[in-house]
This record gives sequence, C-alpha cells and structure tokens, in this order.
Amino acid sequence: MSEKLKVGMTAEQAWEFQNGRIAGLIQQLIEKDARIAELEAREVSIPAACADDEYFIDGVFQPLRYERDVERALQAAGISIKGE
Repeated sequence: MSEKLKVGMTAEQAWEFQNGRIAGLIQQLIEKDARIAELEAREVSIPAACADDEYFIDGVFQPLRYERDVERALQAAGISIKGE
C-alpha cells in the first residue's frame, strides 16, 4: 500500500491529485515563459558616450555624468538599479 492509500485516497483520487499539481506547474511555467519573453522584448535607449560633447569637459570624459544618464534611462524603462 502506498502513502496515498494509507491516508484514505484511492488510486484514482491520487491520480487526479497529481494531475492537478502537474497542471498547476505547467501553468506556472507558461506564465513565467510569457514574463521572460516580455522582459527580453523590452528595449532601453541609453545615451551614446561619444555621440557629442555632452560627456566631455575640456576633452576629458566625465563618467559620472554618463552613468547618471544611463541610470535615468534604465529607471524610465522601469528597470530598478541596485548597488552603489
């Protein structure tokens, strides 16, 4: 006798129970696949570092200004930024 039958479930009940669990897992996978596809389809326009003189002062690249603008572009796209 299996564990399922000891607690009063028939073989058919155990089968239906497992089928329900499997269907739930499949639905979760479908939802996660859709979310992954949605995230992969997103595009973010980040500023070009060398497109103009905006990030250069006296010919010296200003990485903090560029980083700030990249962070703003990511936040505008709904992407959270962690770190320093």
